[in-house]
Amino acid sequence: MKILFAAPDRDLVKCYQNLLSNDEVSVQTAYDGAQALTKLSEERFDLLIVSQDIPRISAREIVNFCNKNEILVIVLMMESVRLKTLMDEVLANAYLQLPFTPEELESVISGVEEKKAVGENVSEDEFNLDIENFSVNGVRLTSNEIDVLIKLHKGEFVIGEKDMLYIESLKSKLSLTGGKERIRYEKNNGYKWVTKNEQS
Repeated sequence: MKILFAAPDRDLVKCYQNLLSNDEVSVQTAYDGAQALTKLSEERFDLLIVSQDIPRISAREIVNFCNKNEILVIVLMMESVRLKTLMDEVLANAYLQLPFTPEELESVISGVEEKKAVGENVSEDEFNLDIENFSVNGVRLTSNEIDVLIKLHKGEFVIGEKDMLYIESLKSKLSLTGGKERIRYEKNNGYKWVTKNEQS
């Protein structure tokens, strides 16, 4: 696996380059958006890890390039940035809030890789979840949103604080697919998936 780690904090970049590099993973670095975009244009990478505050060329522009070239993207977001606002602006495969532990980053990388490798669809009536391409009915999803959507689709209630971060963005994205609302809140239980026949 070939990773490009792009962030203005040189200590952070060097630290994670050393932590992630092994016999199976090669990590290159960039410290601004111009460097990152040049490297992405000249070489083929499997994954970009980019800081939301990357200078010179914005993370949005870099992520758009990756989306067009089927490169997986993890965006590192600042604590002050609202997740939904960032997800509306930058269509990455996953997001991770600074500061984070090496274990958290490795877990996010594994989750994104696994979904790309699955190559499966989950289809039901008007619902078509394309896990490999991170989308539902053609609308882009993040890795975390897919995890929550799969839980809901299996009939599980979503009540965890971490998962609930993605509920509102999922509801917004599902509304863009042209189908009816499919996530509903039930008092004392949490959020659940509802079929068309269950909706009132």
